[in-house]
Amino acid sequence: MFKDNVNFLLDDINLEGYLNNVYKYHNDFKSGRCVCFSISPQTINGDIFHMQVVAECIDWEDDKPIYLLIYSDVTTLVKQYVSLSFFIQEFYQEI
Repeated sequence: MFKDNVNFLLDDINLEGYLNNVYKYHNDFKSGRCVCFSISPQTINGDIFHMQVVAECIDWEDDKPIYLLIYSDVTTLVKQYVSLSFFIQEFYQEI
């Protein structure tokens, strides 16, 4: 469904891939902290989905955290926000 894998290993988080906006949480992930972030993966058809992600460390194995990631699709909310912002801007330009 997605062009890029939305499930990832800690080593996949870098500044060059689509997870570059998650890189700032790299140390939090390594230490097992709860992390909330957004990603916008592209589907194989080229559509962009906006996902809010909550990552919770649920266990440790060999001193490495194991996370449960819960993805919430907020695409509709983002599109509504963009539309609302556009209409508000148009409204104030007409005044």
